[in-house]
Amino acid sequence: KALPHIKDYILEEGEESYKNVDETVKFENDFNTSAKVEFKNLSPETEYVFYLYVSYNGRDEKICSVKAKTNASGGSVEDAAEIKTAEEFYAMANDPSAHYKLMNDIDFAGEEIPEMFTSSTTKQFTGSFDGNGYTVSNFTLKSSSATANVGIFGYTNGAVIQNLKIVGVSVDNSTGKSSSNMGTLIGAALNTMVKNVTLSDVEFNIKGNSASTIMIGGVVGT
Repeated sequence: KALPHIKDYILEEGEESYKNVDETVKFENDFNTSAKVEFKNLSPETEYVFYLYVSYNGRDEKICSVKAKTNASGGSVEDAAEIKTAEEFYAMANDPSAHYKLMNDIDFAGEEIPEMFTSSTTKQFTGSFDGNGYTVSNFTLKSSSATANVGIFGYTNGAVIQNLKIVGVSVDNSTGKSSSNMGTLIGAALNTMVKNVTLSDVEFNIKGNSASTIMIGGVVGT
């Protein structure tokens, strides 16, 4: 039987170095594309390359690889990753389980905030976000999915979001999704705490049909 496993290597000045056997994830059961792999104790702000191997007849065969860079921090509420720019804001999608703190106001200048967090198991926002009393403003929210969870944090599960001001937002469903959960902050929230979040100048643009189910809320859709 072929046994798949994943190893991570640190990239330093383009050179790869393997850490140790503890940083290898092995699959005891059948591997499939929906399998979730979690590496712990990775260094912050470090570039890694992850290799998928299959061991067969005593040999390791390299199948594929992917490169990724860890966030500056975010492993705990006390060590929350700092968000100062729109680019850093969008980068939260790369680590949905981390903890974040806004360090200044961000004006998105009319940009559409991309769909960062979805109902997919590996893309749900499960961390925390502390707006720190600052404001995010001037942006549009919409989704290209047929079934959409539209919000800054589209789908949350066990998350904490607090101390945030939201100003000047267009929430757009004008293409007529068949099923949508639409909120300015969160589209669909499961086991999530929202505290001290304020809204102003928010507009919803809705189009449905006889088969549509659209759940709408100012802060949270459903």
